[in-house]
Amino acid sequence: MNIFDKLKKGNPWFSIFAIEAYMESMDLELTPENQVNALYKFQKKYEFDLVFPRMDLDEYVEIVSNAEDKKSQISKSKDWSQFGPKDIFKITSDENIIQSSTYKVLQNLQTDSNDIFRYVGGYIPAPYTLVSLILDLQTASELVIFEPDYLKSLVKFTIPIIKQYTKLISEFVDTFFILAPSECTIMKNSYINIIQESMNDLIAYCALELKKPTLIHFCASKVSQVVNEEVVKPMKEAGLLGLNVPNIIESKDLAKKYDLILCGGIDPVKIQVEPEQKTLEELRVLLENTSDINYIFATNCQVKWAPGQISSEQLNALFTKIKDLLDQ
Repeated sequence: MNIFDKLKKGNPWFSIFAIEAYMESMDLELTPENQVNALYKFQKKYEFDLVFPRMDLDEYVEIVSNAEDKKSQISKSKDWSQFGPKDIFKITSDENIIQSSTYKVLQNLQTDSNDIFRYVGGYIPAPYTLVSLILDLQTASELVIFEPDYLKSLVKFTIPIIKQYTKLISEFVDTFFILAPSECTIMKNSYINIIQESMNDLIAYCALELKKPTLIHFCASKVSQVVNEEVVKPMKEAGLLGLNVPNIIESKDLAKKYDLILCGGIDPVKIQVEPEQKTLEELRVLLENTSDINYIFATNCQVKWAPGQISSEQLNALFTKIKDLLDQ
């Protein structure tokens, strides 16, 4: 059953990105084998329709980056322009990706699941996102101002690198989530001119060439504004299916205008630190206000584990109560 078929059944699709917290409660190391087993147990226990395995971005950056050994030569962001794209990015082999933790998790979920998982999504970075991860976000933002043509050449160079990864994992996932740069929410013309073409290229590749439903993901910790319509319209024309955003209600009109699915709405930090009753009431309001759109009820980002947050057992109990809201 694909993403459209599920939504046509009339109920919100429920997803919690909580596998790290769940594994913490079982004192398990975050290996591919343990992650797959924990996902099985987690979904079986809570009967969620969706479980998204994480993408290890640090691992992927390590696979494709040549930048670390050059940072000692950089005193200001403009100094990067002395290096060509081939100096900064590795043209890696398929085998290096196949040996990555993320690939192994997706592969094991697909081959060993015995239909336990009704849906598995795959994460891929947008071209500008990958550049900002390798150079760092501050450097990439400064290059937008000081060396826009150079930055655009880096963004363009990453497209086939990301497509290589995307094609390799495509056989294991039902839908792609493209990790968009947070600047997409405000997206001044300088950013649009540099990254829009690359975003549309990747969306079209996922949606039209690989024929996988494709959504854009925005980090909940950075996004506070409604996504810019100037960015969304060409994305929709390229084949975009929906938006994974924290501000669901504020984005409803945009979703209706461009016939987009909305996914998200649960702040992955607040759900762990604010009072439980407040969380449940906020989510009840969210559900009541999304009955007229195609909406996937979900956390917007992976639920992270950190000192001072509520325990794994408490978090899992809260998930059960959240799920009960959907049955009322």
